[in-house]
Amino acid sequence: MASDSIRRFLFEKLGIRGEIVRLKHSYKTVLERHSYPPELAQLLGQAMAAVSLLGATIKYQGKLTLQVQGSGPVNLLIVEYDSQRQIRGIINWKEDSLLDMEIGKLFGDGHMAITVNPHDKASQYQGIVELVEPSLAGCIEHYFKQSEQLATCLWLVVDANCVAGFMLQQMPGTTEESDDWQRVKLLAETLSDDELLTLDDEALLHRLFHDDDILLFESEAIRFHCSCSRERIERMLLGLGKDEVDSIIQEQGNIDVACEYCNKNYSFDSVDAMQLFTDGDVGLHSDTRH
Repeated sequence: MASDSIRRFLFEKLGIRGEIVRLKHSYKTVLERHSYPPELAQLLGQAMAAVSLLGATIKYQGKLTLQVQGSGPVNLLIVEYDSQRQIRGIINWKEDSLLDMEIGKLFGDGHMAITVNPHDKASQYQGIVELVEPSLAGCIEHYFKQSEQLATCLWLVVDANCVAGFMLQQMPGTTEESDDWQRVKLLAETLSDDELLTLDDEALLHRLFHDDDILLFESEAIRFHCSCSRERIERMLLGLGKDEVDSIIQEQGNIDVACEYCNKNYSFDSVDAMQLFTDGDVGLHSDTRH
């Protein structure tokens, strides 16, 4: 059983598909970069599993983003997952006492957005739903029912070392009231947290659905990756303009920019700034001429 991977499966005689995801190294990497309260580490882990499951259901070349935003003690949760199965995420909060894991109470008056940003930028899609369910899994199920008209069930489990997720989804053309869907859903509801965290994929599916013909696809690896770079920060500074950058350096001695996702720090002093705007002016001038 791979430590960071997702596997799709298909009920061969039913209009139902599913996925299993487990994340260890990428979840650990995210937690190593920020000191999160246990409740928020759990919620972020659930979101990482959920985005991995969502990413496997959508055909795209680009980036999928799950964002939950609100006015409560927790004001922002973002997890990004791209078509190379690279993942990163953050969560921001304002209060230390976070004992209630109901998502509506954590985020207050808020919403959840799922955004697909293809590389070609030609077909960006965003679906937004209110936080009407007490759990993240419930909110995502509600999203699929409202935005995609697809019955979907999610199970998201987190312990100290691992994140696991299990999803069932009806395929287009089937109905939520079908006997097959209701039977498969009832069987899946017998799945325990420990089984989802520890059983290998074949054993788990056999335990739940041994009377059904299931096609289990090959495992696909997932890894943590942050897309921040010094080049991106340089483009941001060029956007501020030379006078603004020089003013900040004169006041502070240098400019330090930390990536919210991976906590990597990028530092620029007066020599860096001079070189940046010299090269930047040359590049812009060259583009204009040609």
